[in-house]
Amino acid sequence: MLKKNHVCSLISALIMLALPWLVATFIKSDCGMAVLLLMFFIINPIAAIGIGIFAGKNISHSWFQPLLLAVLFVLGCWIFLDMGETDFLFYAVIYLLLGYLFMLITAFAAKKNNSVNSAD
Repeated sequence: MLKKNHVCSLISALIMLALPWLVATFIKSDCGMAVLLLMFFIINPIAAIGIGIFAGKNISHSWFQPLLLAVLFVLGCWIFLDMGETDFLFYAVIYLLLGYLFMLITAFAAKKNNSVNSAD
């Protein structure tokens, strides 16, 4: 499980740190806002949901993954986009809530599935 957590952490870092760097470095300013909107409203929420589902499969070892994703998001935005901008904290809280919500849903579904399978 430790190796899977490392892979998940690496994926979080790539999405939340590398993408803002790529946007800030290589995308022209007129297209940059469109790319950032895609990141904030599509890519990052999907990443938060995916991390939450991953963490829900083994909460005891992966409970920190949604928190790590939100922290990396704030760091990436503050480093590469605008240092100290508090609006990014709002998005981080949304990603954190999405991650933990889907973690709990996945854990509940797995627990229910295990109890149904053990009753058979």
